[in-house]
Amino acid sequence: MNGRDFFTRNWKAKVISLLVAVLTWYLVADHLKVDEPQYPIPGTGSSPARTNPTTAPALDESLLAPLRNPPTP
Repeated sequence: MNGRDFFTRNWKAKVISLLVAVLTWYLVADHLKVDEPQYPIPGTGSSPARTNPTTAPALDESLLAPLRNPPTP
């Protein structure tokens, strides 16, 4: 078996497995990406700006209703 046969024999299966490997690598690498926490710098009076701000969903009053104490008469 020479070098050319190595690449041309079952080339469809090899291309598919390469695509699956690259896709798997991309998905795993994307989910492992962790933003480094940024802490306030002492003596500056301000916290550093975040590079990737995350916004929390707004709390609806109906979601908070079960957590409140019932009104006392």
